[in-house]
Amino acid sequence: MSKTETLRRLLISSGPKLDSLFENACHQAAEAAGYEFLLCETETELEELLAAAGWAYVLRQQHSIEDLKAEILFVRKFLSQIREGRLVPISLNWLAHGRTQAILKRLGFAQVITAISLRPQALKVRLETLLRTENIADAQHLPAGLENLSHGFNYFVRQSSFEMIEPLQLPENCWLLRRPEDVRIVQDQWIIDLVGPGPSAGVWTRREDAELNYEDGHSVWEWKAKKPDKLFFGENGSWVFWGKRPRFQDFHWIFISKNPQLSFLEESETKAHILAVNQSRKLQIPANSEIALKKWPAIHASVLNDYKLRVPAAVINNPNIRFEKAQENEIPWRDLMGVAEPEGSSPISKTTALYQIQRELAPKEPLFTRIAGKMQRESYLRELMKTDANAQIWTPGQQVRFNARIINVLMDIPALSVKIPSDIDAESLFGRLYVNLSYRRGSLFFTIDEKSIGFDGNHLIIKVPADVYEVQRRNYFRLAIPEDSDCFVRIADRFFKVLNISAGGLAFFADQNDEEIFKKGVELEQISFEISTIRIRCHAEICWSKVSKEASEGANLKVGLRFRSLHPSSQQALNLFVLEEGYEYLKEHLVDAPRGKH
Repeated sequence: MSKTETLRRLLISSGPKLDSLFENACHQAAEAAGYEFLLCETETELEELLAAAGWAYVLRQQHSIEDLKAEILFVRKFLSQIREGRLVPISLNWLAHGRTQAILKRLGFAQVITAISLRPQALKVRLETLLRTENIADAQHLPAGLENLSHGFNYFVRQSSFEMIEPLQLPENCWLLRRPEDVRIVQDQWIIDLVGPGPSAGVWTRREDAELNYEDGHSVWEWKAKKPDKLFFGENGSWVFWGKRPRFQDFHWIFISKNPQLSFLEESETKAHILAVNQSRKLQIPANSEIALKKWPAIHASVLNDYKLRVPAAVINNPNIRFEKAQENEIPWRDLMGVAEPEGSSPISKTTALYQIQRELAPKEPLFTRIAGKMQRESYLRELMKTDANAQIWTPGQQVRFNARIINVLMDIPALSVKIPSDIDAESLFGRLYVNLSYRRGSLFFTIDEKSIGFDGNHLIIKVPADVYEVQRRNYFRLAIPEDSDCFVRIADRFFKVLNISAGGLAFFADQNDEEIFKKGVELEQISFEISTIRIRCHAEICWSKVSKEASEGANLKVGLRFRSLHPSSQQALNLFVLEEGYEYLKEHLVDAPRGKH
């Protein structure tokens, strides 16, 4: 049997030849994860390797638009292998265009690694993480219409499926899953909510041997106890998570990863998994164990950041009950657990503990506040009738946008009437619309579909929906850019990943070596970036720069800049972009379930 016939775990580089340093990084990543790395010059050779090995990860590069077009032919040729999960395409993308990642994802690439400013060592860590977890190939089912790629792209969608397995019989187990709905996929990332020891018990820190991937925030994070505690962590082991740094919110931990793995390690040996992917590439989560359930009072107390907090028996015996509930006849949890009081602890009251938590977890000036009830909504509409209120109206992506004065408010419907500008085609407005109403006290925001749109001559009739939001009053609205989004600002001939943006400025990541360049007060002659399909260019001034505490090397300098000489139309485009994207995030992650009519 030849060498090719014996291969079973392959990482193959296909297409344009890799730079020698990146090729070496791929070799190292494959070897560390138990794979063999091969260079494949022709598609015929790739077909032979796939036939012999069964399946493989295939790394392809895109340096130009022509390379991007070539991927359409590549995906079409290997469509059946991709659908069957035998070929898992990974992109190493060198193009700075903001839409490249979306295009590659639509083509069926399971992962898109942005190569701009990427160091070989960072590529090694990223690939090794992917190969070790092997979840990337899960559910490689492309839409049936992908054969017609010449007529447009189709979205690649992964199914949110996982398997509950037998409870984990590990003495250190301290993680609880409240309900199946706490496991879901948003875009291409798993998001899992687990109840476990709170921030008062320990912190997640990046392992010394792991690099932080600045493109998506993925790395290897280890739980560090703030004080020795055998109840949660044992004597020699530690909990380790592969993905983004776990985040504590609303009394639970949020684990986000494209390839989730939460394991207990002792001296680098894996003892057990809470989150892991099996050989069939399905996410497995153990059912809640009696061991973890018995630790509920300790978990509860650590979450509330008060080791002297007394909790009622009803709460102790039920992890699903809301944490905020506190009743009389409370029992010290340490007495129940037989755990000694920590030395030197300074007790605080329940009220103080809850206040601290609420202050910490409370959203910082949310952009949208839902107007509650029909009467309050009508009050705002009456105020619009008495003032010279203006409306900003735009379609998704600002393909069409215009400002108009409100001509009339029809309270019985309720609806608004605005005049359509003469240069706007009325048919272009028949679809989804975003509406921002400016009045004396602030502004209101809502979105409607074609069912709520009417025309009366050259007037647009907008039916006001039940869900109307008051918009935060401040000079500029700021939007956090998702970590998996390809949004870059160009300064001179370099590109930097944007962290957040508003009509007044933006923040981005730079290398710590650039600290002297990006000093406060430095003026930048020209910067440019793209939102939706709108290219924006202007002068800028550095407002601040600071080293991020989340990373110790590489691109860990955060820089904030203020726009100068920004054209009014660009500023309006930025404001509307933040409103639109902020609302879409709100709708997807934060808005309550639909309510009945008011």
